[in-house]
Amino acid sequence: MAVVPIRFPISRTEDSGNGPRLRLAPEKRQAWHPERQTDQVWLSPKKIARWLIIPLLALIWMTGSLLRPPLVQELAELLPATWIKAAAIQAQTRLDNSLLGPSLASPERTEQLAARFAALEAPVGGAPPYRLTFRNANPGVALVYALPEGSIVVTDELLQALPDDTHVLALLCQQLGHLRYQHMLQSAVADEMLVVSIAMLAGQEKWAAPRLARSFLATIDSAQNQLEADRFAQAMLAQNHISPSALNAAQSYLSVSPALETQPLLEKLRSRPSITN
Repeated sequence: MAVVPIRFPISRTEDSGNGPRLRLAPEKRQAWHPERQTDQVWLSPKKIARWLIIPLLALIWMTGSLLRPPLVQELAELLPATWIKAAAIQAQTRLDNSLLGPSLASPERTEQLAARFAALEAPVGGAPPYRLTFRNANPGVALVYALPEGSIVVTDELLQALPDDTHVLALLCQQLGHLRYQHMLQSAVADEMLVVSIAMLAGQEKWAAPRLARSFLATIDSAQNQLEADRFAQAMLAQNHISPSALNAAQSYLSVSPALETQPLLEKLRSRPSITN
């Protein structure tokens, strides 16, 4: 068997009296020198922390996005009815002081319309309680809206813009759908979630009611909310043997009116300090 000799590069140290010491060759010593070990690290601690923070923030954002809707819904359910009513009264009072006035429509027509609406059967799942009222809009705006405590308000201009009360009934069913799913209330709670939460913990209605009233007037229906309300209205119309197309026809008539019923109320009052303060 052949024996292959292996030589290790060694150097002698002058300060050692114990014979030669084994040391790495210069090229090896340079590669593994302790002072150069940091060169082998790909990322600095700051960069590592930075790359960890990014997914952490993304996780927090995704968790908040997933948990926010059920939290808003639960908070809206826990909100005292007296607070909701107080906020709705404040919102309506602001509108009456700046935009709306007493209705000038024929009492016979409004009473007949209210009776027809009350006679409609609700679709599967039922409908919330409501109170139908009529107002005259000073700028001549066709409006129909529902406040979360149950008030559905129709302006005289809306009655004039639609050729038949069947179209008015279709829009009333739509507003009843908004009440059924608490769209305005949940939107306002989502906007004022922190204030409402603190007010509920402290039991202070005066903290929450004004903020909710302001949010009621600034609510913009999302596409999902509008779809839910439309489906409720169409189901209610079909339940009472009225063509669901009446809703689309009513919305078509409103599209050429001075203002759409879906336009935020606060937007109409932007130039009025009494509503924006």
